[in-house]
Amino acid sequence: MIAYLIKSGALLTLFYLFFVLFMRKTTFFRFNRIALLSGTVICMILPLVDISALEAATEGYVPRIVLPETTVGGKVIEDSVPIGFGFIAVTIYFAGAAAVLVTMVISLFRTLAIMNEGEKMPMGSIRLTIADKPEISFSFFNHIVISREDFENNPAILRHETMHVNSRHSLDVMLFSVITVLQWLNPVVWLVRTELKQIHEYEADEAVIKSGIDATQYQLLLVKKAVGAERFQMANGFNHTKLKNRIMMMQKIKSNKLTRLAYIACLPLLLGTLCFCSGNNSRNAKAIDGAKYIEGEPAAITCDIDTAPKFNGGGSDVFDEWVSSQLRYPQECIEKEIQGRVVVTFCIDIDGSLTDARIEESVCKELDGEVLRVLNSSPKWTPATSKGKNVKVEACMPFEFALK
Repeated sequence: MIAYLIKSGALLTLFYLFFVLFMRKTTFFRFNRIALLSGTVICMILPLVDISALEAATEGYVPRIVLPETTVGGKVIEDSVPIGFGFIAVTIYFAGAAAVLVTMVISLFRTLAIMNEGEKMPMGSIRLTIADKPEISFSFFNHIVISREDFENNPAILRHETMHVNSRHSLDVMLFSVITVLQWLNPVVWLVRTELKQIHEYEADEAVIKSGIDATQYQLLLVKKAVGAERFQMANGFNHTKLKNRIMMMQKIKSNKLTRLAYIACLPLLLGTLCFCSGNNSRNAKAIDGAKYIEGEPAAITCDIDTAPKFNGGGSDVFDEWVSSQLRYPQECIEKEIQGRVVVTFCIDIDGSLTDARIEESVCKELDGEVLRVLNSSPKWTPATSKGKNVKVEACMPFEFALK
């Protein structure tokens, strides 16, 4: 989970930097809105995609298998077990996510409470509430709340909120609220959330001016209303965002449509970043959770081969027994209470030799060295086959050194 949060956060940060540098100041409000939403969703999904298919298309690709974990036990040291960093990190994450969720739910109930007050007035498919209190005008899905003073004297405000409803901006806010809860640790998520709400205002302002409202009078109204605003997180308010930017966007010359093509370069950039972030992760034990165990096969197959390699005529269980009989828990590691997970990758060549053993996830040089010592002394395997020919495969195998 932590690895996913780091990868998705890195992708979202890169995408946001791209947006700020190339697209923020353009006048493609609806296009940027869709791009910002879809780009964020893509950044959340990409780390979940198996990139081994991309690797398979590259020259020199070696199929991979994942072997079950081998546990190496040591002498009993003590009964007490300290709380690990992983447990603390997960606890902090879920506590923060719960706090953000509760805050948003409270904001939602506050918004609904205001919507239930005041005079109700039919307005086609829109539910209009006229508040006697000088509430800030806002919209939420197909509901608009507006003060009686603004309803009677400032029709541009009602027009603005109607544009929010017609553009379904509340759906964007709700979707991004879910992403914010999941990614609350990443400060970029909060920046993108603010950016999205800013674009909502740009889009609504543009629609108001196109409807025939005088731009100068509308801008003066914005300045007049931009005093002492209480903000509702879940709603689209008339003056929730930076006033100066809104006025500048209304006065800005329309951007060249070809500028939108810049987004074409963004997806390959994100894929490249994902591959860079992944590094050898697809080759180490992180792939175990996604591996597919096929009945009758000796190992988890993560590639297209006809038969997996066999050890002494058997499967991975036979190799695991042999490795367990050879491994020794280094005494100095027992004395220093060193334990953890060593992940190693190695190749089974076309002649069955075990070669290229290397550490992918290290604990210490003593445990790493013990694993490499045993693997490098392995007898030959029966090689894997694909389409009737012997093929070289790469195997990933984790070793858990545990002091009980």
